[in-house]
Amino acid sequence: MAYIQMCGIVIREVQVGEADKIVHLLTDRAGIVSASAKGAMRVKSKLVSATGLLTYSSFSLYEGKAMYIIEDAKVLNQFWNLRKDVVDLSTAVYFLELIRRLSPDEPDLSGHLRLLLNTLHFLDAKKRDRLLLKALFELRLLAMSGYMPDLVGCCRCGGYECAGGMLFSPQNGNLLCRDCAQPGDGGRYVPLSPGLLAAMRHIIYSDFSALFNFRVEPETGAALARLAEQYLLCQTEGGFQALDFLKSL
Repeated sequence: MAYIQMCGIVIREVQVGEADKIVHLLTDRAGIVSASAKGAMRVKSKLVSATGLLTYSSFSLYEGKAMYIIEDAKVLNQFWNLRKDVVDLSTAVYFLELIRRLSPDEPDLSGHLRLLLNTLHFLDAKKRDRLLLKALFELRLLAMSGYMPDLVGCCRCGGYECAGGMLFSPQNGNLLCRDCAQPGDGGRYVPLSPGLLAAMRHIIYSDFSALFNFRVEPETGAALARLAEQYLLCQTEGGFQALDFLKSL
């Protein structure tokens, strides 16, 4: 029997019977896959730790008739610190729901995995503001999953910046400068401060190596969090259960 080695993070788990479960993994080489973890619900199982939600593990699998079968697994990171805070944990679970809903059905989702792992790392280490990480994850994931906004310049004149400021449409995902704005545009466009626009452009266009290397003023960060969520809900069908729960805390 040929075994396949891959690393992945558990983004969903479903109990099957009393002892087994099926896990959905975001992997480094096969996109999102389903795998059977036999006996993983038993406390003494060798798979119990490595197949828990939000656990990043190295897996040894083989192909079954309907899905992969996990033969062995080794924990690489369980992000223990974020599990100690209900808001951090709920934020992480929300990230998993976004991954499940927005990721394209492709075998190479290594960029999505890298984004998720790095965001969870900063959340777990409390090295970045939670709302800033949430906005960053939402915008970058949307851009990677076919919902990239056009922040290069005004959609009418092409201007990169405008003395009067720029406006952004969460519905259309584009920019409009105040010089080109018309009376009927007011309800569809949101005014952006220079700092907010710079932060959005950084999140969307920067190389991944520099993605987390920026800071914003608290007021800008709060505006970024609101706008990123608004853009997400406008571009998708909404109905994110984990987001609703997070906002109820």
